Amino acid sequence: MATLGLRVLLTSYPNLYAAMQYASAAYLIWLGGKILLGAVRKTYGKPASADLDRLTAWEAVRAGFVTNMTNPKSVAY
Repeated sequence: MATLGLRVLLTSYPNLYAAMQYASAAYLIWLGGKILLGAVRKTYGKPASADLDRLTAWEAVRAGFVTNMTNPKSVAY
């Protein structure tokens, strides 16, 4: 959020901030449920390197850029 400069927008509209909090909470609940379901189904044993073999150079750069831009600590560095 800090990277995009949305601080002013969120402080000006408290309802928007509350909606963002609820959406974030829903996402974390969904993510936790997905992890628990994967543990029950035992699908957690897939090697991560199998997915990396299929990435092109551009896809790898794009994934790294998106990861760094959405990291809130990137503003500090």
